[in-house]
Amino acid sequence: MTGTCPVHPSVTLVEDTSYDVPREYCPRCESGEQSGTERQTTAPSGTDPLDFERQRDAESASWKRADPKAALIERRAWNTWLVTLPDSEDAHLVTLQRDHGALVGECVIAENGDQCPARKYNDSDEPCAHQCTVRKAAFGGIEDVYGDVVTIFAADDIGTARADYHIESAMADGGRRGGDL
Repeated sequence: MTGTCPVHPSVTLVEDTSYDVPREYCPRCESGEQSGTERQTTAPSGTDPLDFERQRDAESASWKRADPKAALIERRAWNTWLVTLPDSEDAHLVTLQRDHGALVGECVIAENGDQCPARKYNDSDEPCAHQCTVRKAAFGGIEDVYGDVVTIFAADDIGTARADYHIESAMADGGRRGGDL
């Protein structure tokens, strides 16, 4: 399993075998490092919250089309999933996170980075079917392709989680460096 990142085509994916199921990831996506143009196309806009309740209550086409049990959902980063719906040939990169309690995010076609047609040609403030799929999966406790329950994190919690991981790693080996006894 090797390849290039769909968001950063110049970056070779790194294999991570620390999970039960090996996965590949892009170091730039994981670190949040992006150029100005990538930030515009792939990062959550953070300006307007996505109104999933209105989509649900209106029984919109995007909400009806979103079926997390039939879709392929693969986590790529803490706030990014690769989503393929059963009636679509294209995989989409969905970013979704909580920002001060509100859900914000974006959706782009993985192959070329173009904005999701549903968000491009309709109301760009409304969630598309791919985003609705991730939201439904998180609400329903549905697992991704790795068997992990889909969870939408708050942007504020990520720094704390990373720090906790590094502290736990140090504690697991007794805090020793280089094999000192």
